[in-house]
Amino acid sequence: YEELHLLVSPNPNSGAFTIHLDGLSSQVTVQIHSMVGSIVYSEAVNATLPVLDIPVSLVAKGMYVVSVRDTKNTITTKVIVE
Repeated sequence: YEELHLLVSPNPNSGAFTIHLDGLSSQVTVQIHSMVGSIVYSEAVNATLPVLDIPVSLVAKGMYVVSVRDTKNTITTKVIVE
């Protein structure tokens, strides 16, 4: 069993942030959902590097849910865009 970690920084942010991945496989899907469930960002990425830059500066201010999914796991965290 490997513990998974998902860290978003900076949080809160102005729309561009970094996701720090640890313990996930090399192919992941990153999705950002509004609090009403709408997908505002979705991308399949090769996560061989432990850091992923997300430039979503076009989203409105508010709270969002970031989910990162590989073939075995889904981990989520909240992020605030100011």
